[in-house]
Amino acid sequence: ATALNRMASAESQLLLFWGFHPEVEVQYDASLSEENFAARAREVTRLHVFMHNVSDLAPLEDFSGLRELVVTLQTIPRIAGLHNCHQLERLLLTDVKLESMVGLGSCVRLRQLDLSRNRLKRIEGLGSLAQLETLWLNENQIRHIEGLSANRRLRRLWIARNEIEAIGESLDASPQLRELNIAANRLGTFRDIPNLARLRCLRSLTTADPHYGANPVCALYNFTTYCLFHLPQLGALDRTPVLDSARALAEATYGKKRMYYSMRIKAAQRLLANATDCALAARRQRGAQLELGLNVLLRQRADCAQELGERAGTAPPPPPTVGE
Repeated sequence: ATALNRMASAESQLLLFWGFHPEVEVQYDASLSEENFAARAREVTRLHVFMHNVSDLAPLEDFSGLRELVVTLQTIPRIAGLHNCHQLERLLLTDVKLESMVGLGSCVRLRQLDLSRNRLKRIEGLGSLAQLETLWLNENQIRHIEGLSANRRLRRLWIARNEIEAIGESLDASPQLRELNIAANRLGTFRDIPNLARLRCLRSLTTADPHYGANPVCALYNFTTYCLFHLPQLGALDRTPVLDSARALAEATYGKKRMYYSMRIKAAQRLLANATDCALAARRQRGAQLELGLNVLLRQRADCAQELGERAGTAPPPPPTVGE
């Protein structure tokens, strides 16, 4: 009771005022008690905080009715105060210098999450977000795609301009994924493309984006052809619709390339086999020559030993053989 009789802080009132009157200046009411503040806070369903001096999200613990929260251009390195936001469906924390994703465990109805343009290094804290459908993590410092095994309803993943070098099997737990933007990372080889073929619902893949940039793999010869051949489910590649004619051309080109390189591989294998046979024959011939020369030297050695023995009046030792 004592806590409810305290006056609500200016920072808490700022959030409340923005929930009801986002278009006008905040007027601080020194007479507003925490009890009245909490009652009014529960009525707020949508809150946008932009370029205000909000140091953390702790005052949001009273906003249990929130369904949408947008906070941008602040300094909030940690997520706190959302433990009562069970109704939250859309959360955007962008440009807030966020360093960790931990703190979202109570937002079990969250469907859209945007944590772009922060300082995140890991994907974590999403284990309880089974309803999550859209996840934006662009422009962070993430090196690995991980922590998505519980988000089986994920349909859209944007993780452009990070530090990812490989995809591997990290998206196998997201069978409903339809859109993947992984532009401006560090993908450098073709080996990850076949891994995406297991995502049967994938319709849009972006590895090069006009806004974010491209991966090194995009500069490799026949990259587009390789993608279209291995990912027949795609409807758009790098923001460009995939036409039937382009897919047919890719299949024909890939078939020709595969036949060409298959012939080259077989030719190289034949050359290797011939070179190996020649090397073995040369080795045998050289071995025979060395053995013959060694026998001659051994006989000469025996003759010399015999002659020395005769001159010294002693019997010479028996001549050695090649195997001794």
